[in-house]
Amino acid sequence: MKQGFIKVAAVTPKVKVADTVYNREQICAGIEEAAAKGARVLVFPELCISAYTCGDLFLQERLLASCREELLKIAEFTKGKGALVFVGLPMEREGKLYNAAMRGGCSALSRRFLSHLMVNFMRRGISSRETGKRSLFGFMESRFLLGRISF
Repeated sequence: MKQGFIKVAAVTPKVKVADTVYNREQICAGIEEAAAKGARVLVFPELCISAYTCGDLFLQERLLASCREELLKIAEFTKGKGALVFVGLPMEREGKLYNAAMRGGCSALSRRFLSHLMVNFMRRGISSRETGKRSLFGFMESRFLLGRISF
């Protein structure tokens, strides 16, 4: 952090549809490169672990489970990088499919900045298109706002 500023990076990895292992490898390479260049907050595209155009594959439990498995590997990879990382993946809750953003990485940054980010999201009224209400999802001892996936 220089003069109270931190470097933020938007990282767009090359992804393959439903190839969560390949996508995780590309995400980790992006994390490594951005962190090496001094980025401390890294934001990846929505659904980057699965790729966006999975269509009916989003309804397959195997894809959803694979996304969760790769998310845990990404979270492990972020340890010691000194960066707060946001990645997107599909998540199922109570029979509904959601487009979720998960965070991992530097807990010092997350405590300081994540609460500010979440307040801004809530002010903008991120909501489920179906119910018009915000939906919260718990995963890895954290809570996240969700947006519905529409086909």
